[in-house]
Amino acid sequence: LSQNETFARISTTIPLDYMKDCTVIGIGCGGARGFYEDMARCGVGKFILMDGDISSRSNIASQNGYISEIGKPKASVVKGRLCDINDNLQIVAMDRMLDDSFSDEDFRQTLEGIGAIPERTVICGFTDSFQAQARCQKLAKTFRIPLLAAQHHANGDSSEVIYWYPGVSRYSQEEILAPRYE
Repeated sequence: LSQNETFARISTTIPLDYMKDCTVIGIGCGGARGFYEDMARCGVGKFILMDGDISSRSNIASQNGYISEIGKPKASVVKGRLCDINDNLQIVAMDRMLDDSFSDEDFRQTLEGIGAIPERTVICGFTDSFQAQARCQKLAKTFRIPLLAAQHHANGDSSEVIYWYPGVSRYSQEEILAPRYE
């Protein structure tokens, strides 16, 4: 009954049975925190969160943080916030950075462990680390999972948002940003 109450107001506009089997893979849990919270409020039922950073006072204004979270791992903090929205979520929170040491096999096991369905999964590369963004793109291509990548550049000079869908999108993130990859 509590789940029905939680989502009663959106049940006529969002396919909740579908959404509960969807997985958001969140790489970077700082500025993207509000996005993950919105996805939980839309009924997404599974999250994999990865961020090796610790919440600091400077994150309060720019990343929807709170004083009580200072010194705590960002991925774990966001996991707690998402569970405050929907107490029926499946969440894996990894307090580490995404890099090449997180192998394809590690990724596969994480997906299988949470029961992710590739057709209902999106990798969200919301990090200021180019190495992590590049690894997101490689994982998306290898596992044929859509990629949503977004980042702001230093001093707010510019921002970029890239969406890649396997078998549909003409260019990948690596092709669009070829000079940076070189």
